[in-house]
Amino acid sequence: MSIISAVRKRAFFLCALIALVSSGIFSACEVNSRSNPTDYEQVIIRLHIRAHSDNTADQDVKLIVRDSIVEFLEPRLAVADGRNDAYRILSRLLNEIETMTDNLLFRNNFTYGSRAGLNNEFFPTRSYEGIIIPSGYYDALIIELGDGIGQNWWCVIYPPLCFVGRGEGSGSIQYRSIIRDLWDRWFG
Repeated sequence: MSIISAVRKRAFFLCALIALVSSGIFSACEVNSRSNPTDYEQVIIRLHIRAHSDNTADQDVKLIVRDSIVEFLEPRLAVADGRNDAYRILSRLLNEIETMTDNLLFRNNFTYGSRAGLNNEFFPTRSYEGIIIPSGYYDALIIELGDGIGQNWWCVIYPPLCFVGRGEGSGSIQYRSIIRDLWDRWFG
């Protein structure tokens, strides 16, 4: 393969990636009377799992819940046709999410239950895999474990900027950005 051919291939991939990401983001944008339709607030849906407390056991079970919820939601949100569709899918799954979470808590010997709901809440600026998510009001799937006053875990579940992958050899779950992985693979 010639150098020119390799450069053309990378340039084509970069253009295709930019077009794909742009079309995904712009198709997910929807007009809202209170803000510009290209604001992050109108594009993404967040996931917050709030632990019962900050003690070690409550924080550990929060991570067990996180792994199960992300694994459960990934294929269901992958078929979403835009942000509104993802929100509708989540709305229909709330009872199932709560039941699943309650069962996880029970199997891990926790006597408190959970609450799952969709809320529009203010969140501070956060960085995820080098992507800055500015502060603002975001729709989010909120899962509160027990009193829900402990440290939380968060991710962007739509568009799916996090997903479950197995770490090599350890069997642990890692959360990564699909866009970042593609970028690093071709240009890193």
